Amino acid sequence: MTAMRFKILLPIFIFIAIVLSSCKKDEKGSGVIYPLHLHLEAGFDNDSVKLYIDGNRVFNDVVTTSPLIGLAEAIIIQQPEGVFEMTIEVNNREMAVEDILIDEELYVLMNFYNDLPTIDTSTTAPGYD
Repeated sequence: MTAMRFKILLPIFIFIAIVLSSCKKDEKGSGVIYPLHLHLEAGFDNDSVKLYIDGNRVFNDVVTTSPLIGLAEAIIIQQPEGVFEMTIEVNNREMAVEDILIDEELYVLMNFYNDLPTIDTSTTAPGYD
């Protein structure tokens, strides 16, 4: 009787272990990792842009917003769950800094108007024309 129960329960335990191990964890094991979409949207015109997360540079390029779709650049990185500091630096001087909580897939939308960068967030994908 015990051997039969073992044969029935073993596949269930294996299935549960596979499901639990499929959740991505950060290196420290402190939380789930989510996709973080960084979108440089309107107002960029041959501008040098650097993006930092918690002081670590994740993007460095010259960008121009497409007049057709209103988007200059879009990148996706993986970010551990929790609060992080997002910094955008434009032309080596203008900066915006925001503390952002990520606890699901997140879009960070950055624009550059009147020589001032802005940072907004959304949990839904933006639509570009």
